[in-house]
Amino acid sequence: MAVDVPGVRSAIPAPSTLPPLRHLPAFRHFFRHAYSVTLDPAKIEALAREQVRADGALRSDPDRLEADPEAAGKP
Repeated sequence: MAVDVPGVRSAIPAPSTLPPLRHLPAFRHFFRHAYSVTLDPAKIEALAREQVRADGALRSDPDRLEADPEAAGKP
C-alpha cells in the first residue's frame, strides 16, 4: 500500500508518513526480545514523540485521498 499505483490510487500512507513509522517495528522487536536490558528514557521519549507526529499524519492520509479524487484513482 505504500507504493503509488498510477491511475488506481496514491500511496497509503503518504511517503512523508513512512520514515517515523519504520522505527516502530524495530523497537517492538527489540523490546519483545530484550529480557534484561535497561531502556534509555530519552530514546523512548523521542520515539514516542515521533510516533505521535506520525499518528497525526497517518490519520490524515484517508482525508487526503478523499479530498483529491485523482490521487485516489477516481475519475
